[in-house]
Amino acid sequence: MKTFVEQYTWDEFQLIEDIRRVLRITRIDRFAGNYQPYQIRANESLSQLSFFSNLTKQDVSIDLYLRNLKLDFAIQVWEIAQDLTKKRYFDYLEHNWLRTKAPFKELSFTSKNRQKAEKYFYKMLVETCNDDKIVSSERATFIRHEHVGYDTDDLRLEVILNENKITNEIRDKVYKQYTTDEKNYSFDLKNQRFSFEDIKDFFVYCDNHLLSLLNAEDGQKEITEQEKFLFSSADISDLDGILSAIKQGANINAIDTNGETAFTKVFENFNYELYNEERKFDDKTLIERTILIASKMLELGADIDLFGYDGINALQQVAYSHNPILMKFLLDNGANPNINYFPEDGQEHIKSTVLDTILSDYYVYDDEENLNQCETLLKNAGAKRK
Repeated sequence: MKTFVEQYTWDEFQLIEDIRRVLRITRIDRFAGNYQPYQIRANESLSQLSFFSNLTKQDVSIDLYLRNLKLDFAIQVWEIAQDLTKKRYFDYLEHNWLRTKAPFKELSFTSKNRQKAEKYFYKMLVETCNDDKIVSSERATFIRHEHVGYDTDDLRLEVILNENKITNEIRDKVYKQYTTDEKNYSFDLKNQRFSFEDIKDFFVYCDNHLLSLLNAEDGQKEITEQEKFLFSSADISDLDGILSAIKQGANINAIDTNGETAFTKVFENFNYELYNEERKFDDKTLIERTILIASKMLELGADIDLFGYDGINALQQVAYSHNPILMKFLLDNGANPNINYFPEDGQEHIKSTVLDTILSDYYVYDDEENLNQCETLLKNAGAKRK
């Protein structure tokens, strides 16, 4: 069974992350509910930085959102095109996530007007660029910054500059302007416009496949009451509870909202208990219990590698604990050592996140013997860091 990251290419993950960078400044909900046929990518024209600045002789925490004029203009055009398309084809965004045999849902648009709306959307992108009422200018604006999910006292500083690309050097100049006495930008308030040809590279057509990745959080399957019981039992390594849940009809390979299976939760609980000062068992007993439960789950059909959106699997959990006994158990039972769990991070060169974790931890943790054993096990199983 394919894992979530195997459903898409590395380039597709990078494209979606570039789109999400723009959604973070245009949408409250960053990872769901974006089903427009055309999205905007940052395209090296957007940067973000957090820092402290002195305003009215007081230190203030600031989140800087820096973009260039072309992206600012393109965002306006995109927002208008969305509004006009929705007015003409009011139902074109309607969709369903269909259940399949796989642990991932399949995106389907239900409106008969979807194709017409896609063509109209593109037409509106082109025509809106020709309207001289749409302009953009350099500016700097402070607004109260509201994060999704938690309160903050940070201010949001939006800066728009007439630069071809937003480089780290340009970002640093803006940073210094708000933290020192340097005056690098005076902000030219002259209105500017751009043709569709000037900004067309910001617009990306997204088919069902790409929209499924962009809205992956929406496409997660709901878990049943029996599966909730399965996960809660796995969370505490309760074998009787796990077996009871499966007997009641729980899918042993169900994936929760964290993108993990119950099999993975058993190893996550091992990591928790390992550092729990109030635990009832010694290390040897914890390892034996984990292997006993995992062996039974494998007998019942648990997929050793499976994970979903934003998740990891059991082998990566073991990499965090540096336990060579559990790592050998998983590798002996066919765990794939060459998975990059985080392709959205842009590190295409990493073939095995597990091996990368072990090698990186040499400089952080003081258990070199375990790390050496884990490294040897992984390399003998064919793991390649790059």
